[in-house]
Amino acid sequence: MNIGIDLDDTIAKTAHSFFKYGRKFNKEKNIKFKIKRNEWDFDKAFGWTEIDIKNFFENYLEDLFNSVKPKKNAKKIIKILKNKGHKIIIITARSENDTENIYNITKNWFDKYNIKVDIVEVNSKDKVEKCINNNIDIFIDDRYLSL
Repeated sequence: MNIGIDLDDTIAKTAHSFFKYGRKFNKEKNIKFKIKRNEWDFDKAFGWTEIDIKNFFENYLEDLFNSVKPKKNAKKIIKILKNKGHKIIIITARSENDTENIYNITKNWFDKYNIKVDIVEVNSKDKVEKCINNNIDIFIDDRYLSL
């Protein structure tokens, strides 16, 4: 079976790092804003302007992605699936528009934690299309996708 899996907040605890680095950025830039953990838009969550978002991505995103830890049992579950003969395809919206070298950053993260996957697909703004192109039988994500 071809199993597609999202990375951020599905396999990796990315939101935790976003809020950690967001607090750091706000402190350094003297942005007085009560951070809202239940928001996903950067302006609403952190009080950022478009320029702030660009600066955050340029200065923090690579470190943020490198600091993210796997979720509990993620490595174990993927290993079980691989041992049963399933093909694991990571489909992430992480994009070269966010930070240069995103493929290598992402691939190196899997290597760092010794998580074996078959394919890493970045720049997946349209995850449904990537699922179709990779003949995905089932897709696991932390967000609802509609066909």
